[in-house]
Amino acid sequence: MNSSLKRIQRIKKSCLVGLVVCVVTVLAVFSTSSYALAYFTEFVPDTENSGDILIGPAKIEIDINPGEAKTFNFTVQNRTGRDQNFRIEIEDFTDGEDSNQTVKLLGEEKSQWTLKDFIFVQERSFALKNGERAKIPVSFSVPADSEPGGKFASVLVSIISDNSQSGEDTSSNSKAVTISRAGVLVFATVSGSTVKSGELLNFSVSSRDKSRQVRFGVLYENNGNVHLNPYGFIEIKSIFGKTIANVEIDPWFVLPQSQRSRDVIYSGEELFGLYKAKIFLNRGYDDVVDEKEVSLTMIPPEIGLLVVLILFFGVWALMSRFKMGA
Repeated sequence: MNSSLKRIQRIKKSCLVGLVVCVVTVLAVFSTSSYALAYFTEFVPDTENSGDILIGPAKIEIDINPGEAKTFNFTVQNRTGRDQNFRIEIEDFTDGEDSNQTVKLLGEEKSQWTLKDFIFVQERSFALKNGERAKIPVSFSVPADSEPGGKFASVLVSIISDNSQSGEDTSSNSKAVTISRAGVLVFATVSGSTVKSGELLNFSVSSRDKSRQVRFGVLYENNGNVHLNPYGFIEIKSIFGKTIANVEIDPWFVLPQSQRSRDVIYSGEELFGLYKAKIFLNRGYDDVVDEKEVSLTMIPPEIGLLVVLILFFGVWALMSRFKMGA
């Protein structure tokens, strides 16, 4: 009887030791492979050496609850024609100062809608051979006491390699590869009492250049506490009411408590005379559409000058005849 009990105890002890060994082994494997789990790479066949890096998606929109954590992935592809080392940085951003500047990066500065301190990337530096593409996971969380509304940041990727690292000539005649930073814009909306409020402030014809392109100006204001994506189209009609064209306006973002302008270009080569242009702009929520209308005159400058000269000489001839008759 005692021998049976001892045998059972030895079996239990062996099982316990085996379990501990398995747990330790699993933990060791995960701890030593943490770097590999930070991102993984794949080779993209027939990669065109266009001298740049390709990052996607350009924009991430995520709804999140206070105290919740979420993860998203983005990709970086090396198309520079050489092996490169990369660095990841996190910065807040605001609206650009004009229609030509999409966003303004803030560096170390924090915005009113800061998200930079809540975004985490396990490996801030990585390397890619030419033609390789990396899939990089990004995690972020917001505090449990976060106020409802929008929070925004950018995940930026820049090249940190130079000619000296690649073993190439580093003399004064040698040029290091310099590529502007590119990245992903992150738009997070913290659930709760969010406010969606915006409107079309102005619609105008800002210019008509010699190429006969028409440049429409659109100004939108966001009065809420979350970002909005207005979109719509511009309808161009003749003075007789015939629809000439519908110019699509793709969605663009407007951050809370800000105004953002946008230029919409239309090739007006077939236009000649007087027209009406009417904008139908969806505010980006509740299917509310704003409308405004402007007049559009499409007469080439040389023809306009010719008309003025004809009128001038016509009036002059009539006045001369009138004087002769008197």
